[in-house]
Amino acid sequence: MSQDPPVPPPPDLCMVGAGVPPVGTISNFENPETLVPVLFSVPVLLAIISVIFTKGTDLKNRLDFAAIALVLSLAHICLLFTQARYARHQWDVRACWYSGTYIKTLFSLEILSTFVLFFSKASILLLFHQLFEIKRPTRIAILYGIIFTALLYIFVNITLSAIFTAPHAGETWAGILMYKDPRKQLIWGIVQSVLGTGLDLFIFLLPIPIILKLHLSTNGKIQLLAVFAIASV
Repeated sequence: MSQDPPVPPPPDLCMVGAGVPPVGTISNFENPETLVPVLFSVPVLLAIISVIFTKGTDLKNRLDFAAIALVLSLAHICLLFTQARYARHQWDVRACWYSGTYIKTLFSLEILSTFVLFFSKASILLLFHQLFEIKRPTRIAILYGIIFTALLYIFVNITLSAIFTAPHAGETWAGILMYKDPRKQLIWGIVQSVLGTGLDLFIFLLPIPIILKLHLSTNGKIQLLAVFAIASV
């Protein structure tokens, strides 16, 4: 009787790249090209600017939306820093690094970013409500803007994250890497980006008609519009 050939042992995933390198390139796990300096410098710079401007505002309640957005943003940045070793080419990332812990971190980042986007944009709309509350059409527009922001980020994002990024009954976090198709969530990411850009334009354009009607000189209106333009950016 012939015997079946021995089954080779599974490869050590820590010695295999998570991606296929280009022709003429080999995986470099020890000293690869990295984007860690960018990953650290840009968020730190933006965090410092955010802290300065948030601290400089006259907050009647320190637990207002702007302060909540800042705290959540700082938490998001700290969690992002834990993923520094992934800031390299895919073929320079050890395949064993993609584990259940990695998926849990991605899920946490998605949930945090959801609330950061909602509270930051809603805080601008609430500021407009405080400044322009005498205009009923503007109040209605602001209300609808806040509702749309909540639906766009909190309701839809959490629902999709629960469907595509979290394990269901009988599944594991690591199993998501094998059995979930991220392309479906990517499609929603594109749609949300388009809707988010539309929301940003709405927030940017909302105060312009009111500012133009103020009893100010032309230079004064231009300066005020410039302030709102910088804040919108």
